[in-house]
Amino acid sequence: MFVPFYVLQLIDPPKIDITPSAQPVVEGNGTTLFCNATGNPPPSIAWTKQGSITVLSSSETLTLTNLMREDNGAVYRCKVKNNVGSAEATATITVWCEYSEFITLLVIPRVEHLSNACIVVTFTVC
Repeated sequence: MFVPFYVLQLIDPPKIDITPSAQPVVEGNGTTLFCNATGNPPPSIAWTKQGSITVLSSSETLTLTNLMREDNGAVYRCKVKNNVGSAEATATITVWCEYSEFITLLVIPRVEHLSNACIVVTFTVC
């Protein structure tokens, strides 16, 4: 006697469980963005920078290095998809500028007048 055998396979659209968050970074340093997703079949991941279609990473992480002030406000997108659907999340990078330059003052003394053997000096800051 033949007994039919059935396999039930559940399919789920992707869902982002851990979203990338906004990242403050000191200029010249880097950061790693993280995006974790579930779904059945397991979703693929693609990281892109807003305004570009170039895939920067296909893993859960996107490592950014040597971020400069020009990167301030950059938006990175994590898009996950399978044959059932897709989802996406974004993170904005904030670059903090660290100023290491010193302000140099040029001091030019000028003798105003003599008074009882004292010299009165006026400084001009340029």
